[in-house]
Amino acid sequence: MIDTGLYNWENYPNIFANYRTGDSKMWGLMQVRKKGLRDMGATMSSATSHQISLGLETMALRLAKSSETALAVAEFLENHPQVAKVHYPFLKSHPANALATEHFGAGSWLLSFELADANSCLEFVDALQIIMKATGLGIPAA
Repeated sequence: MIDTGLYNWENYPNIFANYRTGDSKMWGLMQVRKKGLRDMGATMSSATSHQISLGLETMALRLAKSSETALAVAEFLENHPQVAKVHYPFLKSHPANALATEHFGAGSWLLSFELADANSCLEFVDALQIIMKATGLGIPAA
């Protein structure tokens, strides 16, 4: 959680009454510390938190570049003769393209595709040299 101290917690109805003491700028952080950490467990070290905050400075640039790259990969795959279907909502041919474009500024790095010959799947995966083999991202099969 990042709190710059500018949010007016006095207007936020879900702050536990016992945490509404002292400077109202601290109410949200107090609730996270007292209730969130108590209920959810451990927290990061200050060094880890610092590293994450440094990474946030360039996050917009990294997300934009990864989205641009993913779209280029999706377009390449869509035109490849050995690929039957590409699942990436920022492709113009994708049925959810208008919806994705309306609600999100850019895509993400995550895309999937189906080979025209499903029997060549293992051969294809074994031949990969650059793209990460990420088969366990917790997304159920359709």
